[in-house]
Amino acid sequence: MFLIDLSSVRQIQCFEEELKQEAQRRKLEISYLINNAGFAKFCSYGDLSIEESLNMIHVNIDAVVAMGLVCIPYMKKGSHLINIASQASFQPLPYQNIYSSTKSFVRNYSRALNVELKEKGIYVTAVCPGWIKTDLYKRAEIGARKATTRYVGMVTPDKVAKKALKDAKKGKDISIYSLFTKISHVAAKLLPQRIMMKIWLRQQHLDN
Repeated sequence: MFLIDLSSVRQIQCFEEELKQEAQRRKLEISYLINNAGFAKFCSYGDLSIEESLNMIHVNIDAVVAMGLVCIPYMKKGSHLINIASQASFQPLPYQNIYSSTKSFVRNYSRALNVELKEKGIYVTAVCPGWIKTDLYKRAEIGARKATTRYVGMVTPDKVAKKALKDAKKGKDISIYSLFTKISHVAAKLLPQRIMMKIWLRQQHLDN
């Protein structure tokens, strides 16, 4: 097992060297790359240091791009790259401004990359779940005065993972689990972003 800090470009480069050395010893093929690491803080912009803010971007964006660049050369026709985005990617979210923005990048990047890799027969899927019962919240909740506190429609990870793998095998470029999340996706397409933000603030009791 090779453990690395995904916020460190240097460690990702070391991982790349390990893959190159392994490929020299034997035929190396990557069937699935799943970029699941994520970092969130539920708070206002002023509650975070520069280091914390940039680290969120490094983990949620830089690592996704870097790991793809490192692993795609070893992927073959029929391989899958699965990037975990979020329901938060559908619109800007006040008091999750960095997190939602990074997840929008992941969603758009993944769908565009899927088009670029079609000629190689490699499929890319952006997974956009709603609230999932994981340890993400233990790190995300920092006791901020204004923060996300209402987790509507929370589900367990196994259900999202099962749907994601099923959609990936079908060659879909986006995977959305649960009726609630699908409704949010449609609403974000139909309504102006300022309206979506107002709905979000009201849902979270942050509109006063």
